[in-house]
Amino acid sequence: MRLNQLLQALQEDNFDLETIRSNRIVFFPTLKQIYKNFSTPSNNFYDINLAKILINSEERSSKTHFSRDEIRRIFADIFSLGLESVYELENHLTFTIAKMEEKGILIDLKKLKALQKTANEKIQEIEREVFSKIGSYINLNSPKQVAKLLFEDLNLPTKDLKRGKTGYSTDYDTLVYLSQFSELPNLILQHRLYGKAKSAFIDPLIKKSKNEIIYPRINQIGTATGRITYENPNIQALPIKDEFMSKIRDCILAGKNRVFIRADYSQIELRILAHLSKDPYLINAFNTDKDIHSETARLIFNLKKDSIVQPWQRSVGKTVNFSILYGTTIFGLAKALSTTEDQASLILKNFFLKLSGVDDYFKNLTKKALKEKKVNSILGRIRWINNFKGSERIRVIRNSPIQASASDLIKIAMKNITDQILQQKLDSHIQIQIHDELIINTAKDSSEIVASIVKNCMETAYKLDVPLKVEISKGETWYETTIKGHT
Repeated sequence: MRLNQLLQALQEDNFDLETIRSNRIVFFPTLKQIYKNFSTPSNNFYDINLAKILINSEERSSKTHFSRDEIRRIFADIFSLGLESVYELENHLTFTIAKMEEKGILIDLKKLKALQKTANEKIQEIEREVFSKIGSYINLNSPKQVAKLLFEDLNLPTKDLKRGKTGYSTDYDTLVYLSQFSELPNLILQHRLYGKAKSAFIDPLIKKSKNEIIYPRINQIGTATGRITYENPNIQALPIKDEFMSKIRDCILAGKNRVFIRADYSQIELRILAHLSKDPYLINAFNTDKDIHSETARLIFNLKKDSIVQPWQRSVGKTVNFSILYGTTIFGLAKALSTTEDQASLILKNFFLKLSGVDDYFKNLTKKALKEKKVNSILGRIRWINNFKGSERIRVIRNSPIQASASDLIKIAMKNITDQILQQKLDSHIQIQIHDELIINTAKDSSEIVASIVKNCMETAYKLDVPLKVEISKGETWYETTIKGHT
């Protein structure tokens, strides 16, 4: 029985679970656990809690029993809210998520323990250096004690710094700023980096390891926009730009005679914005394969078509593009560009003047969202906006359809990749999903065909007004795929 038929049957007054059973339809509170005992997905299995999350992601539960009337009401809401397509996708995807959890992730325990030792030594070394310079002991993990050291004992400049109820902030940006006046803020930054690497990643990976395999918990709808998230440990949060942190990725292994395929959507959210806004400039830029950050810089700085965009100008263009995507305030953009709010406001004004399609889209979207109290993704995924106020509500309205649509696209690709792997009986599986990126684990001898399948499934996941572009790289460790493919 197809989902639309099931949904229609549930609307009938004579709805009867016996009718459902005769079609071998089975409702499960959490389908993911069931699929860990299956080798293929079923079209007749339905996840009830998954449906509830789609109806309202703010109301989550782990309920294990549902009455006939509850099932009927839940799926009636799926039908009335137009969530059939997104539910069908998520319900099918539970098989893929189940297999990702079941297989786990292979780690190099010996390398991780060596990193753990290095981190411990670095932390102790930095502490000794700091204490020798200040002539006393303080807890470097205490923001209060660090603030006293920096702003009272050392009397470092506080002009333009953030001040809360308890005093000046000692966050990352503040410490970077203060590093020009003293070497201690930089030492504190290094202490935090090694401390975070150890406590957030290295220690949990070692502790959670079972026969050198970790089994993170995967939340299929981990955020209100549908993104997948990880717990125990959260490997998605592992940074890629820091040299020491990147060594942790080198401890994530594909396995003997196996290889990782890393597939990353290129500028997926900007491409979705182009599709949703129908802005001619953005659509033309992507359809002619231009560098979108450089093109934005041309608009902002009124550069001629054939003039060279300087690296710093492209950087400004990139910052503005992501500010548009995430609804950054004028203050936030000014801070990101290290300029005044008036200048940041002028930059945004010039951007929207040139890209009027984007401006019109956001205005119409906001008006519609405020009326309907919700926004939707390409597939119809809903995010309710009732609980947000002021500038935060506007930010959610602008960003959610884009981010939720990106979730739709990569999940469609994941479903199709799994189906293709099963159909062709390939020794491969999706290992990790992180934002707009997939890591596929495959036997070396089938890596070429799997890479082709992955690229095709991701680039054809959904028909946009602009092409979807995927970058592929390979490696025997997660780190190897990152250095080969990250830009």
